[in-house]
Amino acid sequence: MAQASGVRNTWNLAEGVSATTGAEYLHVFNGPQQKALALSGALEYAAHPLWRGSTKLEFRRLFDKPSLLGNQGQNQWLSTVAVARKLDRDWTLLARNYLLYTQNQDNAQAQPLGNPMQNRAQLGVAWRPVDNNRVNALAMYEYKLERDDAQAERANIRTAAHILSTHIDYHPSRPWWMTLRLAGKRQTDRLRTGQQDSYYAWLAGGRVVYDITENWDIGVLGMYQRDKHQQGQWQGQWAQGVEIGRLLGQNLWASAGYNWAGFHSDLNEADYTARGPYLRLRFKFDEHLFSGRHPEVNRALPR
Repeated sequence: MAQASGVRNTWNLAEGVSATTGAEYLHVFNGPQQKALALSGALEYAAHPLWRGSTKLEFRRLFDKPSLLGNQGQNQWLSTVAVARKLDRDWTLLARNYLLYTQNQDNAQAQPLGNPMQNRAQLGVAWRPVDNNRVNALAMYEYKLERDDAQAERANIRTAAHILSTHIDYHPSRPWWMTLRLAGKRQTDRLRTGQQDSYYAWLAGGRVVYDITENWDIGVLGMYQRDKHQQGQWQGQWAQGVEIGRLLGQNLWASAGYNWAGFHSDLNEADYTARGPYLRLRFKFDEHLFSGRHPEVNRALPR
């Protein structure tokens, strides 16, 4: 049994500038969960018509479990920074950084644990024509750095990856929606033992969706990935499947699908490419977010 309580406030500092603060405490009366404390602070900027920015810092504390050996406490920091600059009516420059650092104490056997860290720096450019929205695209470069010395079996691994990707959406007519993705990755794993391995991969594929009615659609997925390790050979994998979707509410879609061929990949985070059945939810944010009672905006309303 547990009880969570918290508070969250938004402070309007100036026109287009706001701050958000939050605090939450989880108290466990009985059960395997640990008591926890979470604090957060965020700042958003939208005062200039060409600039948008936000930054957020979160801290989470897991307290010790007296029933286990050692100190099971954990401190975790999460930092996110995002900036957008409108270049002209159709082009926007985007930048984002994500940093997660975890400070561990001991495991259940009272042995000290290491402190994993992950940092993802992304730089992209988006093209979304104002006069004709049939095609929009996003090109992005990402540098991902990970260190995981909390698991002995991974031998204190350090991973650095460079990822290039392109996303293209094509909407030729009212019922048809097509997406295309091209991506490439170069990753280097280094161990404290001196061993090193390089990994290369590229991916190409997309999805085609057809609106059967106002509230139902059907889609097909096709993805191909080719990869190799430093001393290995290039190998190819396919992901193929179908899905059917239902409009649940304004801009909210639920889809159920099945891939009869698939693979696991971090080059395509927007689509599920593993083999087997899956469920996914899609939610679209736009200028009509709060127009749910308007029948021309919310197609899920009765006609």
